[in-house]
Amino acid sequence: MSKRKLLGIIAVCVIAIIAVIAVVIYPPTCTSEFSLDIVSVTSPISPGAYATLNASAPPGAQCSIVVYYKSGPSTAQGLYNKQADVNGDVSWTWKVGTRTTPGSWRIVVTATYEGRRTSQETYFTVR
Repeated sequence: MSKRKLLGIIAVCVIAIIAVIAVVIYPPTCTSEFSLDIVSVTSPISPGAYATLNASAPPGAQCSIVVYYKSGPSTAQGLYNKQADVNGDVSWTWKVGTRTTPGSWRIVVTATYEGRRTSQETYFTVR
């Protein structure tokens, strides 16, 4: 093997080692965040009426919702985990209790997609 070929092989090996070290010391940053948007929520609403929240997430994302009232997290039917459809749409409809205290109440929607999780919150008003 010629001296020139040997130096070329050594140079390629050194570059490869430097590249591996760089990845170990400075791992690539994940920049592929995903979007979760609350599109709409029924507000204001009266006790005893049905509220709906519509959200947009990546298609197939696993989504959950928690509605927080004065008495704590709601256990209303319809507030179960769902999967965003092929268009990324997901919605929940639930009955606001007839004895729900009037006020502004927090809603938190969480989506999990490809091992990552994000949340958005909004408020709705019970009158």
